[in-house]
Parts: sequence; C-alpha cells; structure tokens
Amino acid sequence: MAVSLVQRCIDAGLKMTAQRRVILQIIDQADDHPSVDTIQQRSTVLDSSVSLATVNRTRNLLDD
Repeated sequence: MAVSLVQRCIDAGLKMTAQRRVILQIIDQADDHPSVDTIQQRSTVLDSSVSLATVNRTRNLLDD
C-alpha cells in the first residue's frame, strides 16, 4: 500500500495545517501533473482560504 503525501510529511516532522492537508490531498489524488494555479483552484473547492502563496510554500517544502 502506498503511503500518502500527508503521512510522509507527518513522518518527516512537518507541521500539518488544514490548508496543507487539502493541498497534499489534491496533489496525491491528481491523475495529471497540475500546475500551482491548478492545485490552488482545486484546493479552494475544499477550503476557500487556500491561497496561491500557501500552495507555493507547500510545493517548496516538498522540493526540500
């Protein structure tokens, strides 16, 4: 069974905010390679407070 991005981030000791969980869920469930703008658009369906800056910060954490 594959480990979700949320679980991998928790295991790595990253703080798991509600917005970060939504963003990671969107990335995890994507069948494509969504852009930052697309991730933000999809995320706002679940949480309207997700901003483009939050998506960028989360993406940068995943790059590290």
